Amino acid sequence: MGNLESPSNTCGLGPGDQVNVTVANLKLGSLADNGGPTLTHHPGPGSAAIDMGDDSDCTAEDQRGVPRPIGARCDVGSVEVINVDLIFADGLESDDTSGRTTQTPPP
Repeated sequence: MGNLESPSNTCGLGPGDQVNVTVANLKLGSLADNGGPTLTHHPGPGSAAIDMGDDSDCTAEDQRGVPRPIGARCDVGSVEVINVDLIFADGLESDDTSGRTTQTPPP
């Protein structure tokens, strides 16, 4: 459990592992300095790596020193995602008020 593999199941992974994971499903950012001693690919919102690790196999911290797990389970890979804000995922936090109306509640 907690492994990702693509393009097939050549490692004979078991229940709870994800096989045939596409690059698009990983939703990884560019190789960048996300903190820690080496460059990493940070998983983006909706990444197949988020909350898919096996907590019994995860280190207590990711490579940056961020505690694991954050969320339901630890994330697969060297970086634990700490800033996925799903509350504003619909874009309503923008300053664009076109198409919105304001109503005053009755007294």
